[in-house]
Amino acid sequence: MQYRSATGIDFHTFDTSTTNPEANFIHLSGLKVPYKYNILAHSDGDVVLHALVDAMLGIACLGDIGQHFSDKDPRWKGANSSIFVNHALELLVAKGIKLTHIDATIICEEPKISPIRSQMQACIAALCRLDVSCVNIKGKTTEKMGFLGRGEGIASLVSCTATMPL
Repeated sequence: MQYRSATGIDFHTFDTSTTNPEANFIHLSGLKVPYKYNILAHSDGDVVLHALVDAMLGIACLGDIGQHFSDKDPRWKGANSSIFVNHALELLVAKGIKLTHIDATIICEEPKISPIRSQMQACIAALCRLDVSCVNIKGKTTEKMGFLGRGEGIASLVSCTATMPL
């Protein structure tokens, strides 16, 4: 067996022009999370799943999410990011690659990650056909520094580990 690891990263800004808490939400790790702002993005803007897809594609040396799902392509306007994860997983399976571990860090001041951490872990585990014990989620702030610290956006860094035949 050969072991591989790769990382992915994604950033999105919040649409701060509207503040209707009943109409606003963001997608995080496949969950629809109520939030005071929406995310500005071509697809659903799920920073965790986008970073996860980049990490998965990195393991297989298959480029990045933009090469597979261009933000210039109208087919992906508002698309659910689970479509991207399923595609990347199919590519891994076709190469005999098996994901073994996912570690995600979500960087934002809000929303708070700890109250929804276990739900996010379960969602990612189900999407990637892993046991929930193989998925870790961490929330970090930037201590009010930069655009993330000012609450203008959200980011995620994801690391994946996998095995594959030699």
